Amino acid sequence: MRLLRELEEEEDVKREKVAKKNEKKRQRTHIEEEGKATQRPEEKTKQTVLEEKNTVTWKRIALLLLPSYFSAPNLVTRTLTSKLCKFIGLFTIASDLEEAISNSDYETIQQHVQNEWLKVGGLLVGLAALEAAVFALSPGSLFPIDSVARVSVSGSSISTGAGLLCDACLLLRFSMASVPVFKYRAQDTYEVHENGSVRRTESYVFFALVARLPLLLAAGSLLFIVALLTDVAFKLSPLVVLAIVSLTTLMICLQYICWVLIWMVFGLSKVVGWIVLGLSKAATLPMLVFKHIVAKTSQRT
Repeated sequence: MRLLRELEEEEDVKREKVAKKNEKKRQRTHIEEEGKATQRPEEKTKQTVLEEKNTVTWKRIALLLLPSYFSAPNLVTRTLTSKLCKFIGLFTIASDLEEAISNSDYETIQQHVQNEWLKVGGLLVGLAALEAAVFALSPGSLFPIDSVARVSVSGSSISTGAGLLCDACLLLRFSMASVPVFKYRAQDTYEVHENGSVRRTESYVFFALVARLPLLLAAGSLLFIVALLTDVAFKLSPLVVLAIVSLTTLMICLQYICWVLIWMVFGLSKVVGWIVLGLSKAATLPMLVFKHIVAKTSQRT
């Protein structure tokens, strides 16, 4: 709450400064216009030409060197962030944070994220214990240690360590925070300049990506461990590995295999129906021709 109040006070001070500057500019322009009205027409035209030249040159220099801020970049950043949030929201909580309105919505999101971090932390601790057991293997053990095993163990270990560190940092930063503080810390820290003012953008893209980082690192560690176990088992018994992998793949893809078989049966039934219909029409065609010929001969007689 103190941080929010301090930010609001800073924004009020900045707005007052901008308002004072605008008032001074208006007073100066009003005084200059009154002075121009009292001048002669010849002097006025010369001065206006010089001022136009100066303004044109200064504008060109400013466009080349200095950034110009207006309302269009704000619209561009909003459209880009909205599209980015929609894409990232497919596999993160960015869309949930963007659609949240009340404090209860943010509280449910905070609880969901904390539960995910706790579960992923337990998984990473178990993976760390498994990797410690792998490190304890001696070179003369049953499991051969080659280059593939070394790469798998090192990749799994660094993924587990980075995941534990990231998970601990996120829990320490967001677990004990209140809902307003959670909302403030989850927002992106970059700022957008609009007409000389500075404001904090209400986007949660980067937090959504960081929130899923422990789960991503845990998945990477699991993949390295699976590669290690598969390599070791294949060197000991290739037939058993192929049988179990093929059976597992068959069970995972069983739904899609059944779907393909059902549509193949439907397609074959359609094709058979078309063939039968064509054959029946082909069988009745000579009878129709014979009847047509008989009808014509009867009409002639």
